[in-house]
Amino acid sequence: MKHIGYSFITLAAALVLSACGGEQVEFGDDTSTWANDGECDDPRFEGEGMAAMLVAEDLGHDATDCRSLYEAGDIRLREVK
Repeated sequence: MKHIGYSFITLAAALVLSACGGEQVEFGDDTSTWANDGECDDPRFEGEGMAAMLVAEDLGHDATDCRSLYEAGDIRLREVK
């Protein structure tokens, strides 16, 4: 009976996350020259807290800054057009 209860909780959590846009983001690493400076330098994101100049070489290489800003709701993934 416990197995059914845990399965239900897991399913419910998955539904809530998907309804809230709970997408999984791979932030990468912190090997950018500008990593850990309080600004997100990854060009996959947009919003408050982004660096003024973005370059392709920083894609996936400013994980800590981008994760912190993303989780705070200050940045979001850019929409692919």
